[in-house]
Amino acid sequence: ALGGVKVTRIGWDAFRNCKELTSVTMLGKRPEAPETLFPGCGKLKAIHVPANAKSWAGMKDWFGIPLVFDAK
Repeated sequence: ALGGVKVTRIGWDAFRNCKELTSVTMLGKRPEAPETLFPGCGKLKAIHVPANAKSWAGMKDWFGIPLVFDAK
C-alpha cells in the first residue's frame, strides 16, 4: 500500500514486463497514462476500480484489460 499517496500520472511502460502482475487496484480518479502501460503483462486479467468513481464511469476496460467495479 502506498499509504495515502495520490498518483495522477503514470509514465511510459511503467509496468513493462511485469510478468507476474495479475491485477491492479485504482483507488479513485483515473490517472493520466500513455497507451503503452502494460506491455508484456500477460497475466494481468483485471483492473479494480471503485464503483462510484466518476472518471471510470461507462468504461469496460482500460488498455484492453477488463475493469472490475468494486462496491465501496
